[in-house]
Amino acid sequence: MLNVWRCCPASKNERYELVHGLALSIADHVSRAVTDWSSRRPKIPAAVIAAWLLTKEMVLELFGENGEGIWSGVQGALKSRLTEYYHDC
Repeated sequence: MLNVWRCCPASKNERYELVHGLALSIADHVSRAVTDWSSRRPKIPAAVIAAWLLTKEMVLELFGENGEGIWSGVQGALKSRLTEYYHDC
């Protein structure tokens, strides 16, 4: 299998876009993993929460000083999705 990353290393901006896009995708998956909308706070499986927390670690580590701001935006996207799905139920 060809290792694309060795042949064509991504620029810093491309890495940002890839990781940011991945984090937003995971936020979407977290919102879709809710198992119970009847309580005030939606119930989400522990494995999904673990993946979310690992995503946070990765974003903070990869983006250094900018990590907090980027994570804040990703967190905001999750909150928006959860609110949207809650009102659809």
